[in-house]
Amino acid sequence: MKLPPTNRAVADKLKIVFASDDLLGDTADAITSTLDDLVTARRVTKLSTQQKGYRNRYRVPITDDDALIVEINPNRPDHTEWAMAWEYNPAHLRKKTHRQTMRDLAKEILGTDAKRLLSNVSIYLIHIAVDFPGKLDDIAIESRDKSSCGSWGKRFYANGRLQTLYFGSSESDHQQTAYSKTDEILAALARKPQATLRQVTAATKELGPQFRLEDRQRLSRCPVPLHRLDDLREPFAGFHLYSFEEADEKITDTLGRMTLALAKSEGLQRALQLLSKSERETLRKKLTRCQVEWWDASLYLDAVRKTLMATGLFPASAFDPDTITDQQVENRYQIRKNRASKKRDESDAFLGLDDEENDD
Repeated sequence: MKLPPTNRAVADKLKIVFASDDLLGDTADAITSTLDDLVTARRVTKLSTQQKGYRNRYRVPITDDDALIVEINPNRPDHTEWAMAWEYNPAHLRKKTHRQTMRDLAKEILGTDAKRLLSNVSIYLIHIAVDFPGKLDDIAIESRDKSSCGSWGKRFYANGRLQTLYFGSSESDHQQTAYSKTDEILAALARKPQATLRQVTAATKELGPQFRLEDRQRLSRCPVPLHRLDDLREPFAGFHLYSFEEADEKITDTLGRMTLALAKSEGLQRALQLLSKSERETLRKKLTRCQVEWWDASLYLDAVRKTLMATGLFPASAFDPDTITDQQVENRYQIRKNRASKKRDESDAFLGLDDEENDD
């Protein structure tokens, strides 16, 4: 699989929500009826609604392997301002024909109101990712903005091999991860019933080692409209990447070498946390000489906007705050923003609306 250019990020997961005020009258009923007709035509599958926030849920195939999950008609409309939610993986729609299929499906489902509705959506969840050639366990990674961390990997005899690093809690509104993209792709291939050992072996040679950095933002308290994307967190902020090979050559003191040894099995973030503040800062100064040259977080400052526009799903005018045609979108956002800032400790308004099952 060909890697995307390292100066271009992709949206690895996207969840957008449609305001109840935009689906007034018979709009929601018309959308539900269209989806039910597609179920009858065997183009769409109904999903379980047990312990879910919506009365109707559908899986709409986009390609042979990927689908759009549509949820509509909340069980408790008085507890949410969102009448419908869509979730899919834009990064999997690599071909122009795939993206066109997604746009055609959106028009078919939303009808003549498609442009207006897609202009007024808000971003509830987005994962921004960028891939690099190389092995994850060759790179020492620290995220200065996160205190909690975790790792997952494999151990063969005395040697450990990291496969995933987590920065920040999965329950929080912002988490960063680093993981072996090669391992993820090969595992997905191996799970397919028709996969053979020869196919997996060939895919391994074709892919080569590659790893992914990912920034995951969940905007449950205050979903952000397209014209306010500047209010989102800067993707990959706080990431510092170092070469283990260079660090092994340049860091020769006992404490430094012990810290590096632990970092190779549990991650640099965890290893640094076990040091005192002064020890940590001393080691960081030494690590600055080992920074990888190819990492530049500033390349991805506008990654969210670029990835969303690249989907081709949303009208270009929806991203411009000076040209938005529905001022209610801005008004509703400001109300949410003010409410969220005043009530940080209250329960999430989206409680129960998230998919916990693997519907894909």
